[in-house]
Amino acid sequence: MSTEIHEQPKNETLLSLRDTGPNSLVERADHFIVSMESIVADSEALVPAANQFTVTNEAEFQFCDELRVELESQAKNLEKQRMEITRPIDDLKAFLMSQVKPAIDNNKAAAQIYNRKALEFRRQERAKAEKARLEAERIQRETRLRLEAEARKKEEAANKLKTDKARQAKLEEAEALRQAAIHTPVSMAASAPAPVATASNVVEKWDATITNQSEFLRWLADHPEWQSVVTFTASGMGKIARQYKDTLPVPGVSITSSEAFRKKASR
Repeated sequence: MSTEIHEQPKNETLLSLRDTGPNSLVERADHFIVSMESIVADSEALVPAANQFTVTNEAEFQFCDELRVELESQAKNLEKQRMEITRPIDDLKAFLMSQVKPAIDNNKAAAQIYNRKALEFRRQERAKAEKARLEAERIQRETRLRLEAEARKKEEAANKLKTDKARQAKLEEAEALRQAAIHTPVSMAASAPAPVATASNVVEKWDATITNQSEFLRWLADHPEWQSVVTFTASGMGKIARQYKDTLPVPGVSITSSEAFRKKASR
């Protein structure tokens, strides 16, 4: 017995998941599973047999190629049988994902908005703290300059006094001003402290972006401990091999050749 569902035409294959009659998906899946038991058992001898096979002449080479094509065909056929069972399940999965995806996307989009606003608040708080630090440093510098200027005036005034006692007193006042200037800091913390947030999940994140690939590669040559961060793709190295196979060698690269059968053998 089957139950009708009203969906878009692209989801009509999902009807088979509700079919409980003969040749239903569940029945076909059961039959597939049972049939696979003997097929899997028989396949266990394939690899040992392939390992024992030797190719010493042209006839054996041809037979080896025929076996390869036959085995690949059998594997493709098994995959086709499997897909007849799993494709409706995949369709159901895709359909269910499409139903929930808008809600997931909306939740993530809203979370990103809150994320940007929260981090923007943190950025503004850091900017305020940095501005306050710079203003404090400016005031401290001006204070030191003022104290030093007053000390110089005291010293100039001392030179104009006639008695040693008065001159000494004025110089002591100048020295006190110079000591106060010396002990007046002109720089605060190297960077503004991070604003404190209650129950914050914010962590500091550092990223590195390559701005000059040539300079970076030269730096890597002097720092082998970091060379593992570079990944060379097989397709890219294959292009290098084809380009330079008959020319000068590429430093640090070994270019070799090997044979492989085409995906579809010519007959």
